[in-house]
Amino acid sequence: MNVAYPAAEFETDAATIDGLANLLRTGFENPEGIRGTVKVSVPEHPGRDFVARFGDELLIERDDLERKTDTQVTIRIATIRRIFSEFEFLDWRDPEIIGTITFEGNLGYANHLAKCCLRPSDWTMARFRRATRLHAARGYRDLTDIERLHQPTQRQILEAMEESRPVVITGLEPTPPCRDWTIDRLAERFGEAVVRV
Repeated sequence: MNVAYPAAEFETDAATIDGLANLLRTGFENPEGIRGTVKVSVPEHPGRDFVARFGDELLIERDDLERKTDTQVTIRIATIRRIFSEFEFLDWRDPEIIGTITFEGNLGYANHLAKCCLRPSDWTMARFRRATRLHAARGYRDLTDIERLHQPTQRQILEAMEESRPVVITGLEPTPPCRDWTIDRLAERFGEAVVRV
């Protein structure tokens, strides 16, 4: 996994588009072995289009751009610049982002390509490093039996979380008990609510 953040800005539009291609290439992971092609077009710079070919690694191709691809993504240069300038906290679901991008074809491929742009935050990486050191020091990686906590107290749960201690929690009951809620009742009461996922 590439955890390096890209540059926040580029001097030219061409460098920005090349930066996007590099961001996609270096962030690509393909454990499912997906094979497909996505053409990425920037309407302000039609000569800078490229095709992202999924394989063991992501190949960026700039020749034979007229061939048929599985997916077509059109993204404005201002949106690409915003991706870089707001990289750490960018929300792809923001209407000002997703509303400026058009998709045709296999949306699963477009989604997979978008995930190539994601990197863990600095805070997340610091937590991973801390947990790695803690797990090594306490021998958590060599465990043959994981502690089980049946109906633990809030304090027991917080202590396990603070220590990054692997535990299995059983017998938890919501507080207060929510046995009167069903999917049908939730749908009846909140079915018209707008939800962002």
